[in-house]
Amino acid sequence: MIDNILSFCCVFVDLLVLYDLILIVEVPFGIPMKSNWKHFLILGLVFIAYYIFLCYVIEPPKSIIAILEYLFYATAIVICAKEKRFKALLLSVPAVLVYMQWGMNFELIEVLFGWNRYGYMLDNIFITPLWIVSDISFFIVLILLKHFVGKKSVYVTLSLWEGIILVLFCVFGSYSADILMMLQDTFDDRALNIAWVLFVLVLNAALVYAIAYRKRAKHFQYISENYKQQFDAEYEYFKEYKKENKEISKFRHDWKNHMIVMQGLLEQGDVEEAKAYFDELSGKTDMSKWKVTTGNETLDMILAPKMLSMQEKGIDFGFEGCLNGISYMKPADLCIIFSNLIDNAIEAAEQCEGKREIHVKVTHSEEYCMIVILNSFNHKIVYTEGVLMTTKEDIKNHGIGLGNVKEILTKYSGNLENEAGDEWFKTKILLPKK
Repeated sequence: MIDNILSFCCVFVDLLVLYDLILIVEVPFGIPMKSNWKHFLILGLVFIAYYIFLCYVIEPPKSIIAILEYLFYATAIVICAKEKRFKALLLSVPAVLVYMQWGMNFELIEVLFGWNRYGYMLDNIFITPLWIVSDISFFIVLILLKHFVGKKSVYVTLSLWEGIILVLFCVFGSYSADILMMLQDTFDDRALNIAWVLFVLVLNAALVYAIAYRKRAKHFQYISENYKQQFDAEYEYFKEYKKENKEISKFRHDWKNHMIVMQGLLEQGDVEEAKAYFDELSGKTDMSKWKVTTGNETLDMILAPKMLSMQEKGIDFGFEGCLNGISYMKPADLCIIFSNLIDNAIEAAEQCEGKREIHVKVTHSEEYCMIVILNSFNHKIVYTEGVLMTTKEDIKNHGIGLGNVKEILTKYSGNLENEAGDEWFKTKILLPKK
């Protein structure tokens, strides 16, 4: 009877290991996972059938079972990953180390209180009192950590050095129980043993907190940078607006004198000179040349300073259509999308030796708004694994802005496509109106 109960517990624990490893790859390592409970339920049922087939049908040696279980875990992680599947496969190895490190904490407690002497032998496996508690508690901690960090922050990935430190810590943790037993045999000092266990547990808690804090901090840094981008666009707009008002005030101040000059030229019959004078005044007071009306106030503010930049660089700009129907989008998100795409278009057009042009066209269907950005182009396009790369020297920082754009479009169920020709580069955005 006890064997049957413990056999069921073994299946349950190994199933928890599967979910633990998936959560480890997602939460600490930042690989997005499919979190649909139906998906996990089907995966769990498949694993149970796989486990029963291994242990009770073909009955291979325990070492072979362990290897086959890991292969199932690794396959499940790859299937559950929304993206970066190869990286998820590689991360399944350190995920196992992290899982083992957690179990080592409970082994430390068992050694400290002597509970490791009590247990039950099942198929050459010694099952201790805290055996099942370890897996259940780890699953709960990972769920709480995911909730604490937040959905967006979870997908912040660890840097290479952070990953190395985590793996080294887990390797160190695998010897912590052995060190405790050595301390017991050498010094037989209970206070020293308790201090060692508390040190290791606090170190574990500090590591978990550091990961969570770093992810949240990185996410809020990303948010602040996005809002800074919006603020900069608004600041440039109002700076030019203030400059325009100053020019208008100066013109109004001199208006009377200009009219006297014009009247004198006309009275003398010097029509050509009066016309030239008028044209000169028109050029000085053409304050609308840096403005465009798009149908969206936020986009108007974004484009205003960029149009001035295009004028200075000799780039012709045209906007056709009306950007209505997407008022549900946050101004910061709209700013990120258009600031990055227009900046990319300006940079590409600026490098053209011939004509330099950027055209934005907005069209509508009943359910969607389509925005096409067309710019002059003479780069060589490089694709790596289907991803648009760059010919810039600063490859390390390339793609960050475009990555932000794609992330925001995904949030709004939008889509982005790029198409390169010999002289033109086209970016097409599709956004739902609801």
